[in-house]
Amino acid sequence: MKRIKMFRLVLPIVIVGSLGFNSVQAQQSDKATTPKWQAEDYYQKGLEYKKNKKPILAIESFKKAIELKPLYTKPHREYQDIMEKEGKKEDLLKEYKKLSTCEIGIC
Repeated sequence: MKRIKMFRLVLPIVIVGSLGFNSVQAQQSDKATTPKWQAEDYYQKGLEYKKNKKPILAIESFKKAIELKPLYTKPHREYQDIMEKEGKKEDLLKEYKKLSTCEIGIC
């Protein structure tokens, strides 16, 4: 009789535990596909490229992060910094002017 009671207690824990594991997996896979998490990935790649002295790849990564999540300020700062260091301040100003006019509907 004691074995049956023990089985009754273990079974719900196993079922609940496996359901919880699946929901965590689903949440993690959702994170990988959302623009927020993709933008963070591109931002981190850009930092690595910048650290390894690969400015062209860093610029591309920061631009992609900005494209995916325009209000994410970290890639904007890094993008601006690397463009200034590369002597592309005029290109940077043109891009920001284009972005500002697009926000008011004049693209």
